[in-house]
Amino acid sequence: DYNDIEHYAIQILKDEEVSGEYREKFQYIFIDEYQDSNYLQEAIIAGVKRRNNLFMVGDIKQSIYGFRLAEPAIFRDTYRKYSREDD
Repeated sequence: DYNDIEHYAIQILKDEEVSGEYREKFQYIFIDEYQDSNYLQEAIIAGVKRRNNLFMVGDIKQSIYGFRLAEPAIFRDTYRKYSREDD
């Protein structure tokens, strides 16, 4: 199922050579509905993103996928992190 695919992706991306290939492959990564991300998805994103190629949009007040383990705190913490970087 989909959850198994997420776990397999994380295992594959633990190999630094593989994750490096994916980091170079994707020019940009766009994530919609970021407020509905979960920690597995966040780990996958971390394995393929670069410092300057990730764009996320969402609205924490619209998080509706708690039953899929969505964690709105990921959105909140990321928002706060980027807000501090602008200071």
